[in-house]
Amino acid sequence: MALTPLTILVGSLIFWTLTIILANLVDTSRFGIFISPLLLLIKGGWMTDFAYNIGIKFEPIFKRIKKPIDIFGFAFFLAVPMTLIVNLFVKAPMFSTMVITALTIDNLVIFLIALFIALLIHELFHAIVAVAAGENIESFGIGIVGIVLVAFTQFPKQENPLKKKKVARTIIFAGVIGNLLLIGLLTPIAINADALMQTTFEKENGALVISIDPFGPANNAKMTKGTVILSAGLYNGLFIVQETQIVNHYDLINFLHTIEAGSRIKLYTNRGEYDIITKRDPIFTNGSSIGATVYYNYKPKIPFFSPSTPFYLILFIHWMINVNLMLAAYNMLPIPFTDGERLLQMLIRDARKRKIIMVATAILFLASLLRTFPTI
Repeated sequence: MALTPLTILVGSLIFWTLTIILANLVDTSRFGIFISPLLLLIKGGWMTDFAYNIGIKFEPIFKRIKKPIDIFGFAFFLAVPMTLIVNLFVKAPMFSTMVITALTIDNLVIFLIALFIALLIHELFHAIVAVAAGENIESFGIGIVGIVLVAFTQFPKQENPLKKKKVARTIIFAGVIGNLLLIGLLTPIAINADALMQTTFEKENGALVISIDPFGPANNAKMTKGTVILSAGLYNGLFIVQETQIVNHYDLINFLHTIEAGSRIKLYTNRGEYDIITKRDPIFTNGSSIGATVYYNYKPKIPFFSPSTPFYLILFIHWMINVNLMLAAYNMLPIPFTDGERLLQMLIRDARKRKIIMVATAILFLASLLRTFPTI
């Protein structure tokens, strides 16, 4: 069954109904599972042991790298608000150059998986550095909030190391460094992704339609996933006055960004011709869109793969890079419920000053989001 907003909603309702019923019938806490409405936490003993084992092995070199961690962490903590200020004057996209022209359930699912891995790495590094610093952790585990998978590190209430300035800063910075290290590992793969894909796929002319916006022009024209767009023409009245050959998806995107929303175009594909009235592009507001995600037209050399496999693999890598960067940056903002708030409490004792800084940062953060995404 295809993933749709309705199937996700129904599936979530069934899952949480059965989960709450189970929680009322069985004492799940005996198994390290804690359940409340829309919240499920699994405090896995083996996960906690895993974090402890790595932390203990990491302990001998902890003292040597503690200072560099703190220096880098403070630099990043100061750089994030500065980046928000710059973004108010110089529009810098928060996402990578991955082309997504239709926001679909597939994209959402991949984003949520990337977010879970980013949270898992972030919390794992908190736990590892805490153990390496000689502190205790009560549990390290995973959970579900609504439909979002999360990870957490829980410290003993009586001896919470986050109340000790000497180690608290390093533990906080460790989560950010974990996310940035993962970015460093994935960036070379993202840069060379096209070359890597061509070891098992052959690139051909055309723009492959990966997914279609259910409310967009392409769907209205009955276009389907897997269609390969080979050329595009612009109508002037009854005649086509501009025709563009589509070698790859960028040719189609550039063509659409040079014409106004509401233009009538003809797309020539491997499945016939489509007359489409374009709509306003939600990201590049000066151009237009057909409401479809397009990518290179790869042909698999191995039957097991599909032509869309490279797109989803590369999309996952790009989401991993972007989500880890966003999580690291967001956690360093001095706003409520972040690591940045804890750092601010360590640096500034005056509650009134902290409140002013947090309100100002929150306003700056929202203004930067609106600047980056003017259609929100």
